[in-house]
Amino acid sequence: MNSSSPEQMLYKLGEQFSPFVLNGLILRDPSSPEGVVKGGTVSLVDTGSRALLVTCAHVYDYFSDYRKSNPNALFVLAGGRGNNPVDITSAKLIDIERKSVDIAVLEPTSGFDPRSLDADFFQASTWPPPRPQTGDLGFFIGYPGIHRKPSNRGLEIRSMPFNDFISSVSSRHLVFADEEGDRTVYIYIEGLKKYGSIGGVSGSAVYSFGKTESLISTCTLVGFVYEATSGVSSTILCHHADFIGNDGKIDRRKFLP
Repeated sequence: MNSSSPEQMLYKLGEQFSPFVLNGLILRDPSSPEGVVKGGTVSLVDTGSRALLVTCAHVYDYFSDYRKSNPNALFVLAGGRGNNPVDITSAKLIDIERKSVDIAVLEPTSGFDPRSLDADFFQASTWPPPRPQTGDLGFFIGYPGIHRKPSNRGLEIRSMPFNDFISSVSSRHLVFADEEGDRTVYIYIEGLKKYGSIGGVSGSAVYSFGKTESLISTCTLVGFVYEATSGVSSTILCHHADFIGNDGKIDRRKFLP
């Protein structure tokens, strides 16, 4: 890979930002890697006032509903780095919005240490963050279900980095759309399933770099992925990060009429 190529830039972004997201897995049978029922992405965010675990309401609700008929089910966080998953089944729900937006905010369980998963909380420089502008470069990394499979080594999970220019920004969300049909898929690990459904990236934090160099020091956390169509040219919808207050409560004044 050329050191200045788009392929190399995406790889570097993935390395820089992967510690700030984890795979949230709903386990039917904690003893078996085949016991995963469903998965999503959980973003680790420190607003400066409070450490938060952010995902989508539909991910949290699936677990809550599933556990009603499967009381031994667990909600765990995994990083795909050879570490043992961390059980966050007892994590306190700070706030959730299901209708107008799709956001769930959790408080880390007592004693939760992301370093046990080679992860960390993204330290926001200011909160609530400013919104991006159309044309800004955006990036996220998440855990699509197509890259999750059991093996003789246990459950293997792989993250997927994504960057593109933000196509539009409205009061409700920001959008990535492949309007020119020129997105490119890069394969970093041979043998993974081809890019198709990216179900599982819901909850991924989205970062904007404006028109500047793509580095952590120049980025702003601006949103969270909540919906996407399938395929290379998928349209990806992301809620604004400023819907969440610095205390983790959802500020409904930002999106309700």
